Amino acid sequence: MDSLFSLDDQLAQYRAYHLNPTNVFIHMIFIPQIFFTSFIIVSYINFPQTEIKLSTIGAILYSTYYILLSPKMGLLSLPFIGITYLSAIYLESNYLMSTVLFYAIAVNVGAWAFQFFGHFTFEKKSPAVFDNLVQPLVLAPYFVLFELMFALGYEKDLEKSVNKKGKLLRRLLDHPGKAGKKLG
Repeated sequence: MDSLFSLDDQLAQYRAYHLNPTNVFIHMIFIPQIFFTSFIIVSYINFPQTEIKLSTIGAILYSTYYILLSPKMGLLSLPFIGITYLSAIYLESNYLMSTVLFYAIAVNVGAWAFQFFGHFTFEKKSPAVFDNLVQPLVLAPYFVLFELMFALGYEKDLEKSVNKKGKLLRRLLDHPGKAGKKLG
């Protein structure tokens, strides 16, 4: 089910870990902070013998993947990715590295702490990042954008499908034997 280039599958996989509205709200607040501060942190890393920054590659990969998953939403995400990238480069280029990194790392760690709190307190489930490191790190910012757009009435059929599949996947995660019997 978890097809790498299926928007429905990717959002459903992420939804399976985010069914509680309070936890989703926490993610809406803190995922953008994690995304931004991560870009700041990796803007200090250049590929060997080049001036190419890891944040440049990250911006290109995020943009490309999001456009492949959904051309409309991918294009809508471009200003956010671009502003995040350019802001990180500006901070890296114009301010003292120790100060910028101190604040970026502090905000990043704090935002992760709030997310873990949301998962364990409200979701009663460990975060997706514990089961799959890459998928949630790549999809989390896109998930936030879709949550916002769903709240504004965008793609109601997709939202219903994602919610239905996400709940089913959650049952599989919580009770692998039981859910498998219900499916068969």
